[in-house]
Amino acid sequence: MMKRRHVSRGSEARSGAACSRVGIVLLVLAASALAASSGYAQDVDQSFALTAGWNAIQLSVEPPDPDPAVVFAGLAVESIWAWNPAGTAIQFIQSPGDLSLDDPAWLRWLPPNAPDAAILTNLFAIEANRAYLVRLGAPGVLDVTGHAVPPTIDWQPGGFHLTGLPVAAAPAITFSEFFSESTAHVPPVVYRIAADAEHWEMIPDPAVDTVVPGEAYWIFSDTGSAYTGGIEVILPQGDHLDYAVSTERQVIRIRNLDTAARTVDVRALSPSHPGALFTRDPTPSSTPNWLALPQSYDVPGGGFVDVELAVQRSVVAPGTLTATVEIADQVGDVVRAPLTADAPYDGTESVVGLWVGQVTVGGVSGVNGLGVQTTVAGAGTDCLVCPADDPATTTVDENDCSYAGQPTWVIGVESGYAGQCVALAAPCGSCAGDATCLADCVADAVCEDPVPECQTRLFPGDDSVCPSYAANCMDPYTKGQTPWLVAAETGGFHAAELPASPFTFRMLLHVDANLEVRLLKDVVMMFDPTEGVQDFVLLTDDGLIPNYVGIATRDGERVGRRISTAAYDFAGTKLPMTSSGDFGEAGSVHRATVDVPESTNPFRHKFQKDHKIGVPVSREIQIRFGDSAGSSLQSGWSELDADYREIVTGLHRQPIQAGGSMHLRKLTDVDTLDLGAP
Repeated sequence: MMKRRHVSRGSEARSGAACSRVGIVLLVLAASALAASSGYAQDVDQSFALTAGWNAIQLSVEPPDPDPAVVFAGLAVESIWAWNPAGTAIQFIQSPGDLSLDDPAWLRWLPPNAPDAAILTNLFAIEANRAYLVRLGAPGVLDVTGHAVPPTIDWQPGGFHLTGLPVAAAPAITFSEFFSESTAHVPPVVYRIAADAEHWEMIPDPAVDTVVPGEAYWIFSDTGSAYTGGIEVILPQGDHLDYAVSTERQVIRIRNLDTAARTVDVRALSPSHPGALFTRDPTPSSTPNWLALPQSYDVPGGGFVDVELAVQRSVVAPGTLTATVEIADQVGDVVRAPLTADAPYDGTESVVGLWVGQVTVGGVSGVNGLGVQTTVAGAGTDCLVCPADDPATTTVDENDCSYAGQPTWVIGVESGYAGQCVALAAPCGSCAGDATCLADCVADAVCEDPVPECQTRLFPGDDSVCPSYAANCMDPYTKGQTPWLVAAETGGFHAAELPASPFTFRMLLHVDANLEVRLLKDVVMMFDPTEGVQDFVLLTDDGLIPNYVGIATRDGERVGRRISTAAYDFAGTKLPMTSSGDFGEAGSVHRATVDVPESTNPFRHKFQKDHKIGVPVSREIQIRFGDSAGSSLQSGWSELDADYREIVTGLHRQPIQAGGSMHLRKLTDVDTLDLGAP
């Protein structure tokens, strides 16, 4: 009796008689209920319906425990044989019953209760990509669970090779179709186990008979070859895809050996975290467009396509993504490979490390307009609209931009609330034209829950804060309006200066294990060779460099990797930032005051007596993380987006405001700076 119901491929694959002769079912791929014990990927199942007598099978999955007694547990196994041609002449066995126990071309496993089993057994592991002859005393079903392994066949010239062929369950593919692009198999000469399960028989017509997944055959090869089908898949790591913590994407090359074009489907089989795998849209664009699997690709005849496969770790963290990547064409060729991607931490742990940011400045305040009352016609409404009892009917005086009986709203500079609306309590509403009065009011003002309707933002990404008053929020990048800044010193308005094009500069930030943020201007990445450590170190003190080993080779010497920026300077090697909220958290703000040292002060001139010291120059830097997750697949994991604001004092008699956006990429998760410093 069969232990399970037989699952057949169907009449369209091959004749019912042929199926009953062989008794091997199609390869069934399904997610294993167990965790991937192999450590590679989500486990899949391969099933075989075995008959009493001889069965020829080939595994395409690697069992977690390769012991034959474990793999074939519960089956009436009389013997298992594996062809081992190394060092012997390649030969064809007419009948499996002719196998000899002393033949060095075969490895064998005998059940423990067989006579002399301990002496005669020399097959100790069941492996993927290897064919086995299995003799059973009674029919049964063999289920093997493990990670998929890409096919490899080392065809030897001028002889037969015992092997299975990597094909999909559907569509059915004939032997002639499978070997259509191989010059070593013209025409295909193939033998399979006969219906009596006792001897081999030649396939009469390779153009009609179809390949059965998981069945092994004797196949003649005229020349040496590594042919495994009409498509060749080249993986960057050979036989698997492993995404380490720092690896974001990898490229799979799919080569079409056919002269005609083929359509290839790339899909993820039973991923542990659905929706975490993406491929890059091959359509040229300035920014990557990522498409969720599955996807299809047209591969030209004799050509190839490169498929860039990326992982969205924010979907995975904390944990490990496991999946099997399947690449199959419309003919029936298939390649499966295991994939794993580590995302061991989330939340605050994921932000610890060194971040390299690119700041894009999109707006700079004008200075000549300060102190001049400016009419703001053309900015959507006559003036900055602030909360009113009835804003739709409130009359705005465009000369002083004040509401009668309503508080005056400004962007607080002196008060430290840059970019936020600050309500000026009475009598501040009456001193819009008095710089001293207004400055005092701003300095004493309390930011009383600035409401979204009034919170006017000056730079990109600000339209979300003005749902009810969108037309009145002065956002030049989303609404095409002229940017307007509130001159806090005068209470007036002036137009911001827009650069001819946005300019960028680099910023270095480090977040330690306590989530303390430091601004860096120079850091060297080295390697700590200490036994039991074997990890990277980050150094801002060059005096520590001799204590460690470089991570790159230059002119025959090991050197570290230096990362620096010339966008700012300060005394010392690192500058602590004050933080409101955790780094990367929506709404968190991180500030630093960069006092420009004398050595880089633009007003200093050591040969001019009036400029030997220079006018003090400082930069108030503010980084604010918003609610936007960003468009990158790594957003929220190894990439972050923020708003950037800066106020420069000392270059002009009035402060200069600048702002824009900031994109940060995490370079390493090392949580300590200057390890070993005294």
